[in-house]
Amino acid sequence: WLGRQVEEKAIRRIIDGVYEKHVYSKVDMTYYEKYEDDNIISLMFYVNKKKKFSNSMELEGYTITYDKHTGERVPMSRYLNINLEQLQDALNNSQAYAVDGLDNGVNLSKRIPYVSHNYFICHDGSIGLLYQAGDLMEVEAGACKIVVSPETIAKVNELNKANE
Repeated sequence: WLGRQVEEKAIRRIIDGVYEKHVYSKVDMTYYEKYEDDNIISLMFYVNKKKKFSNSMELEGYTITYDKHTGERVPMSRYLNINLEQLQDALNNSQAYAVDGLDNGVNLSKRIPYVSHNYFICHDGSIGLLYQAGDLMEVEAGACKIVVSPETIAKVNELNKANE
């Protein structure tokens, strides 16, 4: 089944990219299927790494959206074209929302530092942007996400298309 092959390919790619047996003594990974239909599958991964001779774990988040027919990764630009100012405005005007690593709604105390292209598709048509621990909030909050509503996606995509 192609969907399962795509998932296995994604898992191998991530583990190969983060596991260096000379640096880490332990690597654990959890993944979630965020969205799937006949054409695409959107996955989110959390990788916990423990360095040798250390008691602390490092958390990293990854997302991969694949075209199930080609097996190729789908760039975020197919679904969302947004710049940093538009993303910050969407968040400030409740057209997007932020959640911490446990998916609790949060108010960010600092400005968004960049537009993450580490994205996933939600079942309601929203797009989630995954940020690494420490990028949006303190490291203890985990890998935080900004979720952009379908209405905002349509609005910024139309605006940015007209400005091309």
